[in-house]
Amino acid sequence: MSYELSWHIPDKVLLLRLDGDYTVEDAKRVNESVTQILDHSSTSLMLLIDARTMNRSYAFQQIRSAQSFVDHIRLKQAAVVTNDQIVKLAMLVIFGWGRCNLTLFATIEHASAFFQRNFPA
Repeated sequence: MSYELSWHIPDKVLLLRLDGDYTVEDAKRVNESVTQILDHSSTSLMLLIDARTMNRSYAFQQIRSAQSFVDHIRLKQAAVVTNDQIVKLAMLVIFGWGRCNLTLFATIEHASAFFQRNFPA
């Protein structure tokens, strides 16, 4: 699995790009990185997940258990970009018990417009 974590909108929206197989070990590493950023932020942040090239994972519950950041008090909103119905289901399971809102999109452009429209600078 390869993933990349960067800023989509600096100090406001994190961008997590997922490519290939997403394992429980990957989820643990992502959790550590995202949690560290959230812990050190002075404001609420949002997360944009680009899962368009992510392969299907069927370890939904194990990945959910490894990703405690979905329940972090500073994670306000998450958005997932994918067209794969199984990946959408996986994201609903992973974020289902978290405190942040989750929105699903088909394109990065739609997700970016959503963030700019609903969370202006």
